[in-house]
Amino acid sequence: MSETLLWIILLLAVVTAIAAIASLLRLWWGYQGADQVIREELRASRDESRAAGKELREEVSSSLKSSTDMLSKTLEAVAKAQQTQLEGMTKQLKEITDSNQNALDRIRTTCVLPARLHDPL
Repeated sequence: MSETLLWIILLLAVVTAIAAIASLLRLWWGYQGADQVIREELRASRDESRAAGKELREEVSSSLKSSTDMLSKTLEAVAKAQQTQLEGMTKQLKEITDSNQNALDRIRTTCVLPARLHDPL
């Protein structure tokens, strides 16, 4: 009977060892699956960050281009306005110069004629 009892205990020990090994293998495979899931989640997160970064860069680039275009148009309008003002001032300056020249000519004519009338020859 003791020999049978020993065989039964040995059989139970082997069954327990096999169950423990099966549990460890199942746990190990479970961790392998979790590892794979974590890797996929990290990969998806990197891809999502990459896409968000690209979208943000495109938005900033578009906004910068819009600002540059607006600044260019504004500077062009200011240049045209200054050109118009400069042309107007040039015209006015020419008119004033011509007016002054005419006035000086009249003064010279007025001053020279009376002096010639009194000038003995």
